[in-house]
Amino acid sequence: PLVPLAIRYFTEEGDIDLRPAYVDDMSLAQSLRQLLAAREIHAELVFLPPIATADKSRRDIAHAAQEAIAAALNLPSPGRTPETAPDPQAA
Repeated sequence: PLVPLAIRYFTEEGDIDLRPAYVDDMSLAQSLRQLLAAREIHAELVFLPPIATADKSRRDIAHAAQEAIAAALNLPSPGRTPETAPDPQAA
């Protein structure tokens, strides 16, 4: 089985910290510079339930892991835009 791991970064004040994000057109060097420039970075690690991998393709396993991580972080599911994602407060 595969155990997905969700990581959320926080500032000293408890707000979400996007400095460690490695997204869009950012280069690895730019991401590392941001990390090294930060005085402190706080991370929360959330180990999620294992995903069965037997008889599943790598693509299916990756999709299941992405879905689980997005749900744990209250983010839109992969492939959905925030406008089409269900409102977590509506549940």
